[in-house]
Parts: sequence; C-alpha cells; structure tokens
Amino acid sequence: MISRRAAGGLVGLLVAVAAVAGLGALPAACSARDLEVSVSDNGVDILSAACAGFFNTCADEQACVDDPIFCTFDAQGACTIRKQCQLDEKGIPHARFAPGKPLSAQLLVISKTEPEKILAKSSCRHLDIAAACATCGDAVDDAGAPLDSASCGSYAIGHLVDTALAGGLGYDGFGDPDAAFLAVAFFQDEGTDGAKENPCDNHVVDRCGEASLVAVAGFAKPLGSSTFDVTCASCQNGLHFSTGSDTGPCPVTTDQCFLEIVGGLLK
Repeated sequence: MISRRAAGGLVGLLVAVAAVAGLGALPAACSARDLEVSVSDNGVDILSAACAGFFNTCADEQACVDDPIFCTFDAQGACTIRKQCQLDEKGIPHARFAPGKPLSAQLLVISKTEPEKILAKSSCRHLDIAAACATCGDAVDDAGAPLDSASCGSYAIGHLVDTALAGGLGYDGFGDPDAAFLAVAFFQDEGTDGAKENPCDNHVVDRCGEASLVAVAGFAKPLGSSTFDVTCASCQNGLHFSTGSDTGPCPVTTDQCFLEIVGGLLK
C-alpha cells in the first residue's frame, strides 16, 4: 500500500513489504518502509531537457548533413531526430509537452518485470504550472519573491504529487520497490480552457487518456540523496532513449521509447 505522509514539504510513500514473493499480506512481524519523494528544481530541469532540449537539434537540412548519426530525413524529406519518440492517434501525432499550457497528470506504479504493466494509478488531476505560480498564495520563495521557472515547476508538480497521493495510491501485491517504480504521466488536451479552472487545487479531471499523453517522468533516488525525485523523462517528439541522471525508471526497448511503452499500457 502506498499512502501520503507529509513531512517537511516532502511526500512520503508508505510501501508495504510482503514476506512471501511480495504477494501475501504483511505478517505482524514485518515493518513498512517510508520512501520520501520530493520534486526538485533539478528534477524539473531533467524533464525540461528531455522535452525541449533536443527539439531543434535536427531542425534543418544542414543538421542531417552535419550529424547523420543523430538526424535523418523522414519520408517527406524533412530533417528529424533519428528514431524519434512519437505517439500518434490515427496517424496524427500527439501534441508536444508544453508546460506553459494547462495539462493533466496522473501517477503510475509500473512493474519492472516483463511484460511491464500498470499496477496502480492515481486519479487524473488538473495541472497548470504557469497559472499556479502566478495565482497560488504559497508559490513564493523563502524571501516571499516569485519563483523562477525551475522552482515554479517543482512547486506545481510537487503540489500535484502531494495532492494525488493524499487519498492513497496502492497495490496489494507491491512488495518490493525493486520490482516496480513510480512515474508521473502528463497529458495535454488542446481544448482545455485553463481560465475556467482553479490552478491551485489540482482537482480531479477526466483528461488522462492515451490519446493526449505527451510526456512521462520516472522517480528514483539520486546519488547521495535520501529522497526520490524525477531522474529521467521521455517526451513526445524527443529522443528514443530516455534522458536524465538515472534512466532506470524510464525503460526503453529496441522498438519503443518509454513514452510509447506507457501509451501502450494506458490503452
């Protein structure tokens, strides 16, 4: 069972450790372990780099000439990232991750074993990063000044994680954190009117369908840290391989990037 435990601004994940193959009920003698999750500015930078850092790398024909290993010409003759990570709906590509526009997000517990599957997921929540930082009273730094872009992202995404876990996120068979990992999926519906929604409460919405999936980030414990943070990400129109400081919670296959894997699991 995974549940929320607020402590010093961190979100606690209570992971029950089962004794028999991770499938049975917890014996009375076994204790649970607390895994704390904190979305940092560095975690947001990893997400931003994965989603935007490579977008213009193969933006013109000369890039395909200068870097034929990384860039390639597509069927229409345009220069593009080789083996680009891309989801589409009936041939129409999904939108790119645009943090300046209203999003929706959902936490997922994903099995590390083959085949991967979603073991548990939170409710789908509204996320408007820019509006939250401009509107919410606690979106300020220690000196009371407005947040910079990375801190704004960590504030808004961290608040969403906290809210999503408030009701509990669990899977009865989840007995070993090494067998599953936590991820957050981002969705973008072009028809969402952020002006009509409260950006501060991360209210429940019905907009987390595979057809609008644009990015996924995985959580792990960075080197030297005692808390879990975003360490990797996979984004629409990004690289095939996941990028970040620890790509373990963002697995890929020869044929599918992590975003495409998650999209398949959500169908």
